[in-house]
Amino acid sequence: RRGAGRRALILVRHGESEYNSLAERAGGRDPYVRDAPLTKLGRDQALRASHAIEKTLSELLPSAAMSTDETRAGLGGSQATASSPPPSALVSLLKSGKLRIVSSPLSRAIETALLSCPKAEGRI
Repeated sequence: RRGAGRRALILVRHGESEYNSLAERAGGRDPYVRDAPLTKLGRDQALRASHAIEKTLSELLPSAAMSTDETRAGLGGSQATASSPPPSALVSLLKSGKLRIVSSPLSRAIETALLSCPKAEGRI
């Protein structure tokens, strides 16, 4: 049975960080930036990951997805745009307590988690 009693583990690597960008420009040498924030590209990557996460959750756990009526009623937040993820399965799982988001304490990882799962603030 698809979705019934299933668990999923979704791994997301952080988006491009200032460290990655500086190391590339330094010819691969360590730029000694230990807690680098995301670059603009890294933030865009995290936002794109939100769409992939939502799609994966909806496919793996279809019972978690909210109905179109619930989404229209505003329970899932605003309509998805290029800079905001579609909210259905993610919001439903967060509200039910069935979703756990774990991140390293580094800024780039936390920022990626917040951007890729924006409704999870306070649950990371």
